[in-house]
Amino acid sequence: MIFLFLWVLGLSFTISLLIMLLGYSLSRSGEANLDKLSPFECGFNPNAGHRKMFSLHFFLVSLVFLVFDLELVILFPFLSVGGVGSSVESYLSCVLFLFVLGLGLLYEWLMKSLEWCD
Repeated sequence: MIFLFLWVLGLSFTISLLIMLLGYSLSRSGEANLDKLSPFECGFNPNAGHRKMFSLHFFLVSLVFLVFDLELVILFPFLSVGGVGSSVESYLSCVLFLFVLGLGLLYEWLMKSLEWCD
C-alpha cells in the first residue's frame, strides 16, 4: 500500500517537473531587445505622464445611465408579475414610479446633460 502511494507521488512529481521544464524551455526568447523588455499597457507608454485628461461630461452621462438603469431594475418586478394578484395600489405605485422616472429624464434633457456635443 505504501509502495503504491510512493509510486503515485513520484510519478506526479516527475510529470509536474517535466511540464515546468517544458514551459520554461518554450518560453525563453531568442534575443532580448528593448521592445520585449519594456512594459506594454494597451498601447500607452507607462512612463509618460500619469494624469490624463478625463471627460467630466462622459462621467456624468455614465452616472445618469447608472441611475436610470437601476430604476429599471427596480421596475422589472412590477412588470414581471403583471396581472397576477395585482391591485390598484401596486398599479398606482408603478405609474408614480414611471412618472418620477420621466420627470428625471425631462430634467436631464432640459439641463442639456444628455447632449454629447458642445
